[in-house]
Amino acid sequence: MLYFVNSITIRSLRRSVRPNLLTKPLCLPSQRSMSNSRFDLRDTMHFPVLKGLAMDNAPEHKISQYYRPTKHWCLLTEIVEEIRSTHPMYTVRDKNGLRFLVAFHHTPDNEAHITYPLGDLPHIGLPKRLAENGEPGKVMAFMYAVNHKFSDGLHQGIRVENLEHVQTFPCNLRTLLRIGDEVNKPQLKACHSCQKKAQLSCPHCSVLKYCGKTMEDPARDIYTVVYQLTATDSPDVQKAAVEKYMTPDVSFRHPLCEVKSSASSRDELLGIYVWYRVLSPKIDSQVNSVVFDKDKGLLYVEVVQWFKLVFLPITPAPARLLIRLNLRKVDGLFYIAEQEDFYHTDDFTALLVPPIVPFVKYFLAGATTASNFFARTANFFGYWRPTATVSEAESTPSEAGLYNKDD
Repeated sequence: MLYFVNSITIRSLRRSVRPNLLTKPLCLPSQRSMSNSRFDLRDTMHFPVLKGLAMDNAPEHKISQYYRPTKHWCLLTEIVEEIRSTHPMYTVRDKNGLRFLVAFHHTPDNEAHITYPLGDLPHIGLPKRLAENGEPGKVMAFMYAVNHKFSDGLHQGIRVENLEHVQTFPCNLRTLLRIGDEVNKPQLKACHSCQKKAQLSCPHCSVLKYCGKTMEDPARDIYTVVYQLTATDSPDVQKAAVEKYMTPDVSFRHPLCEVKSSASSRDELLGIYVWYRVLSPKIDSQVNSVVFDKDKGLLYVEVVQWFKLVFLPITPAPARLLIRLNLRKVDGLFYIAEQEDFYHTDDFTALLVPPIVPFVKYFLAGATTASNFFARTANFFGYWRPTATVSEAESTPSEAGLYNKDD
C-alpha cells in the first residue's frame, strides 16, 4: 500500500509523464518527512473519506502538468458493485461505510485492457492490472481524489481520468486497515533482520526498521544499497554507502570507465558515483529482479534508471542495466568486492541521449536484416551450410557434443 502511495508521490513531485510503475517500490525524494511519520490508514488527513474531499471545481486541487500538490492524500474504498456502462463504473464504500459512484473516463493507452460486451458492441474496461482485483470485496485506492457531482444531479462520487492515480488490492478494506494497525505496533521499531534496536528506516517503504549493519541477506538488502548509491538526495548518505558496502580494494567496470582493484580503489569509485550525481541531480532507480548465487558469491541485479543530464533539456527515458556483483563474506556479512555494469546499446543510449534511441533501434534492426542477408549469401556459396534437415539431424546424432541427445 505504501509502495503505491510513494510511487505516485515521487512522480507528482518530479515529472508529469512517466512509465507506469505503480506496482514497483520507489523512494520519496526526502526520507526525513516519511521516516518521522506514522503509516496510519485511519488518519483522515492523508487517508480521508468522501466527505473530507474538496470538490473538483476547487482550483487549488486541480492537478495538471503545471501544478503538483504539496499535500498528498489517498482515498481508500471497497468495491461493492461493478456497473457495466459505456464507461467502467463501480459502486464503492469508504471507511465510514458511505456508498458512492466511481466513474472512469480515461483514454486507453498502451496497457492491456479487458473488454466486455454491451449490446452489440464490445466496450473497453479497465487495464488488466486493475481489473484482476476489480471485483466486489476488494480495495480500490485513489491518489489525489476529489469530490465530483455528476451531470445527472443525483450522484456524487469520484470521476477518474488518470489511471496512474488508481490501484486495486487483493483484500477487503477491513483487512487493509488491520494491516495498517499492525504496521504501527511498537515491535516494528526493532530491526527487521536481527530484532535488535533499530534507528534506520527502509528507504522503500519507510516502515520497516534496520540496525544499520552491512548486508546480511544480499538478495534483500541490495534494494537499499542501490538506492543509497544512486538515488539518495544526500551526498553524505552516498559516501557512507560506498564506505559501508564496498571493500577497500573494490573494482568497477562500466562501458565508460573502469576502476582497477587497489588499496585506494574505493575512493576512486566514490568519485565516479559523485560525478554521476553531479551530471544528473535527480535520478530514479527501480530494482526489477535480484538473483543471488550463494555458492559462488555472485549477485545479479536488474535495475531501471531514469537519468537526466543536467545540461540537456530533455525528458529522461528508462534505461535498463544488469549489475553483476562479486561479494566477499567477512564475519557473516557481505561486502561488494567487484561491480560490473552491463547495458544494451539502446538502453545505454536512453541513459545519455534519449531522443536518438529510435535511430539506434533502426540501426539494430538493420544490422539484423544485414546479418540474415549475408548468412544466406554465405550459405549459397557453401559456407556454414547445414547438410541435413532438423528431423534428419535428430535421427543421426553426430559427435559434436553440444547438441547430442545422449549428453
